[in-house]
Amino acid sequence: MKLRLPDDVVQAIEQAKRTAGWNNRRGEVQRFELVNCYGRKPCLLYVVPCRRWAYRRLERQAAEWQCQKGGDAA
Repeated sequence: MKLRLPDDVVQAIEQAKRTAGWNNRRGEVQRFELVNCYGRKPCLLYVVPCRRWAYRRLERQAAEWQCQKGGDAA
């Protein structure tokens, strides 16, 4: 069975400019609002780079450590 993504999802992914090497760059999380065709509330689609998702815990721990040590370490 071959699944096909809805057109609005395909368009959102194209707008996110996912190109070769996209997951290796530090990208921002992008949010897209998809219209619900049944008249209900719209759905949100988040496009998150793999690197950002994989290191989220490490980044959070580093931020907590900096906060405990008195703010900005730089």
